[in-house]
Amino acid sequence: MIVERSLTLLMFVGIIHLQTRAQSYGDLDTGFKMELAVVDSSIVVEITTTATYPCEGYRIKATAVRNRDTVTIRMFGLVRPTPCFQTASEATGRVAFSSLNPGSYILQVNYRNVNDFYKLTLSERKNLVLPIHSTFTRLNGFLSD
Repeated sequence: MIVERSLTLLMFVGIIHLQTRAQSYGDLDTGFKMELAVVDSSIVVEITTTATYPCEGYRIKATAVRNRDTVTIRMFGLVRPTPCFQTASEATGRVAFSSLNPGSYILQVNYRNVNDFYKLTLSERKNLVLPIHSTFTRLNGFLSD
């Protein structure tokens, strides 16, 4: 009886883990469009794929980490929606980072061990983002500027 309950619990936890795990779709099969916005002293990055997927609501699993003058956005893949409403739609995601003082930063975007780099300049008057090296992302800049 105890063994059966443990097995059921392990199976249940495994199912939950699989539903939240990012899915992979081959080698760099999509590009990403990104837009930045300043919202309540945070910088919010809206991410959209250039490819479409068979269900409405695919999510891009991503995080943002700051290390000194570098902000890294890591994208881990896509999370399939449950239930799947069949229609062609882009995957979307959002990350935010805060506490950046005025100055210049490197914005690194990482997906499947490929990196794009941008120069992010924040000031009281205007915020700028300029490409340094870009292969799979298109950064549209700040929405407020």
